[in-house]
Amino acid sequence: MNNRSITYTSDGSTSLSLEGTQECYHSAAGALSESLHVYIKNGLKFFLDKAFERGDEIKKVTILEAGLGTALNALLAFNLARQYSNTEFYYLSIEKFPLTQEEYSRLNHPSVLIKKEECNIDEIEAIELFKQLHECEWGEWHKLEANFNFRKTEESFENIFPFADKIIDALGSKIDVVFYDAFSFGLQPELWSSEIFQGVANAMNSNGVLVTYACRGVIKENLRNAGLKVNRVTGFGDKHHMTRAIR
Repeated sequence: MNNRSITYTSDGSTSLSLEGTQECYHSAAGALSESLHVYIKNGLKFFLDKAFERGDEIKKVTILEAGLGTALNALLAFNLARQYSNTEFYYLSIEKFPLTQEEYSRLNHPSVLIKKEECNIDEIEAIELFKQLHECEWGEWHKLEANFNFRKTEESFENIFPFADKIIDALGSKIDVVFYDAFSFGLQPELWSSEIFQGVANAMNSNGVLVTYACRGVIKENLRNAGLKVNRVTGFGDKHHMTRAIR
């Protein structure tokens, strides 16, 4: 993994960039704003809204994230879960290259989140939660809220995602929502293969939703090959489109 440096994005939130590459963990147009758009609005919130429209009783929601990164998506999922006190959330994140204490302590996600209209937690809670997400033990479930359970696994996607049984065993059930937030196809094309998507699709519940910032033709084709219905959705910042795939 290349050295990582802190960078500021246009909405004031920080991100990380990989030195010697064009790769950044988030959009330069806004790290927190991008995550809200791609993974919360068009992913988790979309799934919940559709379930309630169908009249489904949602007692449990399972979320799989490929990769934890700065833990911004997990922080925002926790924030949204506050609105659904009768629903139990299980959030499993896979990360091969965890951030160091020096790196995550320089990120300002909590202080930027509390300024957003969508925020349901106060500043002290947000800071403490963000610290917990990074510092809690790997490989174990942690109850971070009455209805929010969190687990992170230090592993490569290739060793887990092609195998549906590993994902199901870790979550205790099939997946409802997938946050596919891997590095770009240009940097790591192997993370966007049909084999990986097939394993993820096999572990998803009916009506399960996968969202990603990416929208390359080959990625959409690999998702279709895995049996998912692929939709092109309005993207964030300079990305005209993102991808949502439904089982």
